[in-house]
Amino acid sequence: MTTVRVTADHLARGERLAAGRCPLALAVAEALPGSQPVVSGQWVWTWRGGRRVRHDLPEDVAERVRGYDRAGQMEPFEFALAEGA
Repeated sequence: MTTVRVTADHLARGERLAAGRCPLALAVAEALPGSQPVVSGQWVWTWRGGRRVRHDLPEDVAERVRGYDRAGQMEPFEFALAEGA
């Protein structure tokens, strides 16, 4: 597991409805350098060793992303990102 911290800086730089530029994607990119994350619904996709990897998001994190996409609001938080398959 990797701890991902979504900070005020990620929130300020993030873009609504932008799978690779939302605050969560920016935070995952910082936690997993070179991973090129894309957030999609219940998952975040990353690149590792030349292959695409799907990481399941905890339901509360997925709900935060949906809320951000709807209203553009999110508070800083952290969560454990599963290794992915």
